[in-house]
Amino acid sequence: MNRKYIFLLAFNTLIFLSSYGQQFSTESFDIFWKSMDQIQTQEKTTIEDLNRLWNSVGYNSWMSSKRGQSIFHNYYTLVNNPTLQDSLKSEIERAKGYRATLFQHIIEAKKKKEVLHTFAEDMVNSNMIEEAKKYAFKYLPDTLSVENDSTNIALMIFQPDAFAVPEENVILLDVLYAYNYGQGFEKFLGHEFFHIYSAKYLSKLRSTDYENDALVWSIDKLRNEGIADLIDKENIFDKLNKSEYDIKYINHYRNSKQHLQTIDSLIQEIAKDNSRLKELGKKVRREMHFGAHPLGLYIAKIIKSKMGKEALLQCLENPFLFLYFYNDIAKKSDGEYFIFADESIQYLKSLEQKFIDKE
Repeated sequence: MNRKYIFLLAFNTLIFLSSYGQQFSTESFDIFWKSMDQIQTQEKTTIEDLNRLWNSVGYNSWMSSKRGQSIFHNYYTLVNNPTLQDSLKSEIERAKGYRATLFQHIIEAKKKKEVLHTFAEDMVNSNMIEEAKKYAFKYLPDTLSVENDSTNIALMIFQPDAFAVPEENVILLDVLYAYNYGQGFEKFLGHEFFHIYSAKYLSKLRSTDYENDALVWSIDKLRNEGIADLIDKENIFDKLNKSEYDIKYINHYRNSKQHLQTIDSLIQEIAKDNSRLKELGKKVRREMHFGAHPLGLYIAKIIKSKMGKEALLQCLENPFLFLYFYNDIAKKSDGEYFIFADESIQYLKSLEQKFIDKE
């Protein structure tokens, strides 16, 4: 398979084009390090001084708001400005949760700067895109063509994660996260490609708003992450050295029956009083812990085992089918799986009529 390598300004803006149009881009990765060097060498750097970073591919999706830019400007300044190391130490001592994770991540990236440059270059020159696509297509129709897809995979330093933004045709990929992930990252990237392809080419769900359409948004998220997690997390229970994330994921997975019962009760309340849709829809969203991943995988595995992969493929166009299929199985499970009330299913079908394009 032929590949093209385009070197622009040496590695600074290196882009790899796969045979199908998807591409790795190091543009944002390079701008990030130049911005960090700028903070380190200048006495003071304003948010506006980093506009090139905020406007680069990937960062413009991740930190498009002034508030987000301000938050991360503060992290970057504390970590990289040599005159603020006492303040950094004090902030780290007080930091908890996500803040502590971000400080640790940015500091680790700084220490491994040269290693990460080499790793990114190796990744760009690898066949990772082709391998990731093979994993994505395990749960996509064989008839789907992505030959002209132009998804940009932005190599970045932002947080220990990677995720797809289908509407902006980009996957945000943290290089340090990929480096620490180790073997099997092709599956993780395949997970993100799955999101891109299913959303862009298959989904018939109309646009939903995170706040106003929280219930429908959550059902779509449940279906998306559940099927995608079959690519890279189906065997999470068998891992010998489980991370803290793995352990928490498994705990939420094991509580799936209880989570479904709570979600069913909330949907029944909405069915009785539709004026509470927005309020209770947010509660449904909060009941799908870890971004709906564990609960989604729980349902996806049940559907796959009882109805086969073809049933999951049907759910790619319509996320409501994900719950309908699960519930049909649950009704025949002799109490093994939680059964949604008829009132809940009927209400979901009324929402389906509003949010699914029939053409």
